[in-house]
Amino acid sequence: MLSRSRSQDVKDRNGDWIGPAPWIHTAPPGPVTVKALRKEPHLAAICGDWPFPLIMRHAQGTVVEDIDQNRYLDFDAGVRVSVAGHAHPRVIKALSDWASAASSRRSESPPVMAQVNLIRQLLQISRGDHSRQVCLTGHAAGSLALAVEAARRHTGRSRVLELVGPGAGRTAGASAVQGGAAGRKLIRVPWPHGAADDVLRDLVGSAQPAAAIVLRPLSGAADHWMPPEGLLEVLQAACRSRGTLLIVDESESGLGRTGRMFWCDRCEAVPDALIVADGAAGPGPFSAVIASQPFAEQVVALSGGVCPISQPVAIAAAAAIELVERQFLQRAAEFGPAVLSKLTWIADKHRNLLRPRGLGLALAVDVVRAGRRGTPAPALRDRLLAEAFSRGLLLRGCGRSGIRFAPPLTANRLQMEIALEIFDEAVATVAD
Repeated sequence: MLSRSRSQDVKDRNGDWIGPAPWIHTAPPGPVTVKALRKEPHLAAICGDWPFPLIMRHAQGTVVEDIDQNRYLDFDAGVRVSVAGHAHPRVIKALSDWASAASSRRSESPPVMAQVNLIRQLLQISRGDHSRQVCLTGHAAGSLALAVEAARRHTGRSRVLELVGPGAGRTAGASAVQGGAAGRKLIRVPWPHGAADDVLRDLVGSAQPAAAIVLRPLSGAADHWMPPEGLLEVLQAACRSRGTLLIVDESESGLGRTGRMFWCDRCEAVPDALIVADGAAGPGPFSAVIASQPFAEQVVALSGGVCPISQPVAIAAAAAIELVERQFLQRAAEFGPAVLSKLTWIADKHRNLLRPRGLGLALAVDVVRAGRRGTPAPALRDRLLAEAFSRGLLLRGCGRSGIRFAPPLTANRLQMEIALEIFDEAVATVAD
């Protein structure tokens, strides 16, 4: 638990109305949580897969409070929560203004305009020519399923490859694409380290070219793999030579998390389809497929012209994107190198950690067995996550034995310093 003076600094600098964090009144799971789960066991379904049950009472910015009044720093916002964090005041105001206008019937805009404005924002922040089109979906899995099925229909081919880091490639031969009538699979192909252009062309295929290649940079499911520099340009050239479509899924790396609006903005290549997503920016998550012509026509046709997200979701998402443009993009670019440097210093201290990787505020570090560098230690990783949780820091694992640091972009410098100190202490406590 933080000292009163230091925790007060966190409150003052971040403006978290629920109070400073971390602040652990009782070791989790606390008595109120235990009693609630005993009385209503179905509550366990909403606790998530944390090391201990977590029933949220309040959340603001980077701070989460449970029903035992324990407060945690949430450093798992890269996937679960919007880049704008929990209940950002500007997001709440945008929703409040919309609700007020709608209830009093003062709004002169037709209902669809909220979604149209969100589409305009997505086109503005992404690269490509004026012929691009956007299809909104309710979640990233739906966007990927839409793009993959559209690629199959557009090319008349069935094979779709997902290019992943070598570690992820060893753990599974295929990954599911939810949605679609057949629930078809992606073939997972490990990226050959140091491969030349001709190897990539062989992956795309010459005798039976693939319909599409899917690339998911910094995906937690793929060991938080960061593609090698220059990969996207080489991959795009290989795809174009075979008539294969290139789909980049930036549901975890996009919207400012890497210090750029999108990971693929670091090179000149523009994918045929870009998948964008954000977590619970307010009333719910959203996702979108931004596709180039002529592939875009197939995406739109397959979607049926139906927009599955509501006005409140569109308004909250638009407010979050505006915050990224105005504040968060610069914050991730500025804070990211300092956080990576401190995380590297921590890893160098402990035999159970490999050097971290990532960009901006989307980082990860692997937990390994002491004395056997590079040998994954998933059980030790889980103990480390539990120790951090008990100290008031929410982290989540990735890949085989990695830990991901992906705070909402609202996190301030002091919160990042405190989170890294807690992590350092947790490693020292559970290390071999």
